[in-house]
Amino acid sequence: MSWWGESVNAIVALKDDTHHLSIEELRAFCEGKLAHFKIPKYLELNASLPRDATEKVLKIVLRHPQEKSNVSAD
Repeated sequence: MSWWGESVNAIVALKDDTHHLSIEELRAFCEGKLAHFKIPKYLELNASLPRDATEKVLKIVLRHPQEKSNVSAD
């Protein structure tokens, strides 16, 4: 947790399975492009992002992964 009560997190989904990316490679990329305080403290690689029927990302599912089963995509 940061001083102000929030921290930067990133959940990354690759477009296709042909590219392989590790957390270390992603962090190194961020360090070369972003200011130190903007680099995500927590990084996670997922196969895909949860989406609803209109293809919008279900951010509530990403924020609270333990409640995934309670949120429907309808």
